[in-house]
Amino acid sequence: MGLIMRLGGVYETRGDSDITIDMPAGVTLTRFEFDAGTDWIVMDNLRLKMTTLAPPSLNVVAGSSAYYGDASDNTFTLKDVSVLSSASIAVHGNSGIDTLKLTGAGQTLDVSTLTAAGKLSGVEVLDITGTGNNTLKLSLGDVLELGGKDLFRTNSDVQM
Repeated sequence: MGLIMRLGGVYETRGDSDITIDMPAGVTLTRFEFDAGTDWIVMDNLRLKMTTLAPPSLNVVAGSSAYYGDASDNTFTLKDVSVLSSASIAVHGNSGIDTLKLTGAGQTLDVSTLTAAGKLSGVEVLDITGTGNNTLKLSLGDVLELGGKDLFRTNSDVQM
């Protein structure tokens, strides 16, 4: 999604000044214009500084639908793995290095069961730290299916 931004209104400044525009999540600035109406604009040494912000965490909750990451590194937070037993809820990363992060305690994340049911895909990092006593069930097949080549070290191995 792109955004065309028109900067109008009164921005009278002398010397160096900054105008900061915070873009909504998922929106790309494609063009901007200065509109002086019937007045005039004098600009000298115009500099644009583009900053990329980290994408927000996506909280996986009961009653929602499937969650999809974008091209960035996404973090999906999950308090209770039983939420994934709902028919409509799944977590699908995209390009980038995506993370599924447990935030609760006493959870068992069975990756084989989730991938076989189509509940988990495209997630390269599993953070089971949460608040303690979480368990990860993971097979070599899960690593090969969810992992990617050279994600963390360049050695031609599939890594997760």
